Amino acid sequence: MTLTNHKTYEDRIVRLHELVDSTAAPVLEGYTFRRCKVSGPVLLWLDPTGSIQIEGCSFNAPDLESILWVNTSQVAFVGVTAVRNCSFISCEMDQVGFGGSPAQISDLRRILSGRVNGSAAPDRRS
Repeated sequence: MTLTNHKTYEDRIVRLHELVDSTAAPVLEGYTFRRCKVSGPVLLWLDPTGSIQIEGCSFNAPDLESILWVNTSQVAFVGVTAVRNCSFISCEMDQVGFGGSPAQISDLRRILSGRVNGSAAPDRRS
């Protein structure tokens, strides 16, 4: 296990809710995760002012649509964690969903196609 700095995690189990400051707005910003098992439950909201990199990750979920939440309104949702300028590289994502605009979710569908394991059971495929 390696924590190379306070925002870069490698080869470890990461519970995303533990990284969010409970005294501030729930935002993950500037984190990099490499070869981690990233655990929820959490819905990561794609901040339109930032970026997210998802490369070589697998998702433990029944299917792709079960991890994608489309927002077609201008309403801000309570109980989600915004994600901005973060990278997930060769990670196993467990109980992690993504929310965003129709365009953002369409991009994620294209990027993540074939990456969902089709099972909620833990699996180390990447």
